[in-house]
Amino acid sequence: MLKLKLLLILFLLASTATVAQVRPEKIADSLYKVKNFKQAGTYYLKAAQQADFKVLKISNYYNAACCYALSDQKDSALVLLTHAVNSGNKNVDHIKKDTDLESLHSMPGWSKLLNSIKATKNSTSDPYAAKLITSDVKNFWKAYDMAKKIPLTLLIFTRNTIQNLVQMGFRIIWPIRSKT
Repeated sequence: MLKLKLLLILFLLASTATVAQVRPEKIADSLYKVKNFKQAGTYYLKAAQQADFKVLKISNYYNAACCYALSDQKDSALVLLTHAVNSGNKNVDHIKKDTDLESLHSMPGWSKLLNSIKATKNSTSDPYAAKLITSDVKNFWKAYDMAKKIPLTLLIFTRNTIQNLVQMGFRIIWPIRSKT
């Protein structure tokens, strides 16, 4: 009986530790997929506030803005989009085309925000063109140290994760699949 109780306690501790490792942006991604935009926006905002890297903060503020816009909270969406732009999102073409943000196009602050963005080409979507900026090597080692602490079994590579890694200067190599 004692062994059974001990085993049950160990199981509960292990399952609690696993649940505690779920990052807010992963929860938000799942909520977004099932169109629970209001709650997804809350989790993206939480993820932005916890983000260690600028690129993650920008991405999560932007995703939160999209979710708030889709849940008809236009004022909050515009404020969050402004946070994303002020944090460094300069992709004005994507912002203009994003269908998640269509409800903001008629808002008075929309044009002002777009006009405030000074587009800069500082990243590429081509992983082979990505370069390591040596002046930012301190952030590279910080990312490297953090990545060593994450077990490979916990890494789930979404499109955003891969884009963020490329923007940080990592080269992504895809495994070759055989056609059988």
